[in-house]
Amino acid sequence: MNIIRSPSNIHNVLHTGISLILSRRFSELHLTPEELLSDIGEFFVVEPGDTISDIEKASNCCITTDFFEEAHYGSPDFVPSHEWLEHHLEQQCFEMVFIMTDDGFFTVLLIPDIPGIDPDLLSLCRTYS
Repeated sequence: MNIIRSPSNIHNVLHTGISLILSRRFSELHLTPEELLSDIGEFFVVEPGDTISDIEKASNCCITTDFFEEAHYGSPDFVPSHEWLEHHLEQQCFEMVFIMTDDGFFTVLLIPDIPGIDPDLLSLCRTYS
């Protein structure tokens, strides 16, 4: 998993489509020199071999459980906790956004739609995007 904390970290991302999305998101954020991304949000780039459990621990996001952790993905009562999820077909990835606090702090998971990514995570993304 690659945690992106500034535009200078984008060069560490090997997935071209995700690099493009990150560049676009940083441009859209219009951060002033005084502002830090860590003050308003964070980006996590999922990599082959990352498990859902690893991603949930690192990001503090409930991916396969609902907000109250009562229903799990696959259960008829499951309702995803993310705010929105988009499948970027051209960039071959998913963008899953969580709003973590009332003041708008966000966590974005960028998930490549490629072999090696947790199949349950990809299945969830395909179901809810």
